[in-house]
Amino acid sequence: SFHSQGQRQRIKTEDGLTYSIVPRQVIQAQDKFWALWDVTSLSDTLGKERVFSAELITQEQEAVLVPAKALHTRDGVQGVIVLFRGKPVFNPVEVVCNQGNEVGVKGLAHGQRVLTLPWWASLAKRWWLK
Repeated sequence: SFHSQGQRQRIKTEDGLTYSIVPRQVIQAQDKFWALWDVTSLSDTLGKERVFSAELITQEQEAVLVPAKALHTRDGVQGVIVLFRGKPVFNPVEVVCNQGNEVGVKGLAHGQRVLTLPWWASLAKRWWLK
């Protein structure tokens, strides 16, 4: 993972060797990213190959992870059901990332309790929002 320029990272090669690298610059050319880095001790194998698999983080966002099944749409607006003063209330959120069974959302206050509903709740004509 490359988190930021100048932050020391470690990579492991296919032959099991580990190297410390310092990313200097990340360049995007069409649909590819190129990472320029400084490596202290470079083996001949690593120097010849020059192609590595890595995860490149191009943006970071703060979000609250909630179960994907907690998302609901109300009048075309996505949101979650939260507990407010002991009652379920629809709270609009903005989905910023999707990680399978979880989604990252913005729009929740610290400490808000998100409710997930049982599968049969969709048959009960939204009784939880009345």
